[in-house]
Amino acid sequence: MISFLFPIIQLILPSPWYRTFGNLPDGVKEKHLQEMKRILKKNGYYILSLGNKQFMSTVVEYYQKFSGAPKYCNLKTGDVIYGDGIRQRYLTKKEIVSFFRQKGFAIKRIYEAGANFIVWLSVQ
Repeated sequence: MISFLFPIIQLILPSPWYRTFGNLPDGVKEKHLQEMKRILKKNGYYILSLGNKQFMSTVVEYYQKFSGAPKYCNLKTGDVIYGDGIRQRYLTKKEIVSFFRQKGFAIKRIYEAGANFIVWLSVQ
């Protein structure tokens, strides 16, 4: 388990997980989010960038170009399984809000920027 030691300050954390969060197994996502809730201080933000449908379409296009067709691809639902078995899924704005609220985060701001959703989260 990763442990962080921070003084009691407001944290603003851009996430290194932004491109892989949708690929992570549920248990890993759960541990990651628990750790973010643990280290965030009152009025601190967790800033997350998640790929949207445009991002996923681009990834699938390049994958097909260089590696062939994925095992499964449904861009309408945002679900792709690549040849090596890695599953990737993008969420709609509504799904993002629902997912993070269920995990105990408040959505402070969410907007679409090109091929990404930028999500500002705080602990409820």
